[in-house]
Amino acid sequence: MLILTPMLKALVDGSAPLPPPHPQKLSFPNEFRAMFEIANMVEVLIGNEGRELSDIERRHLLFKLASWCSKKGKVQPEAIRLELKAIYDIVNYNLVMYPEWVTSQWGVSLAKRRFNQYQNAALKLARAVAVAPPRVFTFKRPAGYRLVELTNGAQIHAEGRALGHCMSWSINLDVMRQRGYPPNGDPEALECLTYAVKVRSGELRIFSLRDRRGIPIATIGYDTREKTIRRMEGATGRPRIWDVNKCGIIHALSNVVEIKGVMMMNFCDESCPQRGWCRRLNFGLGRYAVVRD
Repeated sequence: MLILTPMLKALVDGSAPLPPPHPQKLSFPNEFRAMFEIANMVEVLIGNEGRELSDIERRHLLFKLASWCSKKGKVQPEAIRLELKAIYDIVNYNLVMYPEWVTSQWGVSLAKRRFNQYQNAALKLARAVAVAPPRVFTFKRPAGYRLVELTNGAQIHAEGRALGHCMSWSINLDVMRQRGYPPNGDPEALECLTYAVKVRSGELRIFSLRDRRGIPIATIGYDTREKTIRRMEGATGRPRIWDVNKCGIIHALSNVVEIKGVMMMNFCDESCPQRGWCRRLNFGLGRYAVVRD
């Protein structure tokens, strides 16, 4: 960010503009905290998946994000932060699938249309081909809640779309090239989703917590090699994961797979379904877990 923030400042004050037809000065607040939010977002995008961008590509990306926030009237740091969070997956998807987009004349509007077209087409396909995931555990309380296991790309895409996380778009390009699947985010390439590849290889098992109506509440990723719960993702903006507390979910999953570790912050922050169960199971907890006595 020590480099990116001055880059953006030079675009804003016109001291180092992009070549025409870009404007000589970018319409964006010449205020450090506002520019810091954009620079921070670009740094995260660059760091994702070891991505490398040249200086000119970084300047283009800074320009696109700042222009979009300005267009949307998001100029205060907190508003910028929320707007960037809302478009993160959109921008990341386009950087993966259309790397030429970053230096093109097209902005976030086109990126958003591409992302939505793929998501809608892929979800339609996922609904058409997905077999209902098998149930692996049924909760006594709340009645009707259950854990199912996701076993293919269609199920994984539908899960990611329902909960708003990256499982719905994270294409594994290497596998796509090796297997000859349709390129450029074609919905028929659902088996090339990164998580589908990991499930197919046996590296990962993915479980979904469902409510009485079968609607996903949370996704749990289980590392089969280390026998560790890697992540638990709930629905964006919906605290429904707490209908069954995190400790209860992990306790239920321990009836299905052997669990030696949990790499999550404060998973045991609700009432335990069975006090001390994790200690009796010789739970080799990750350093971020907190266990009650």
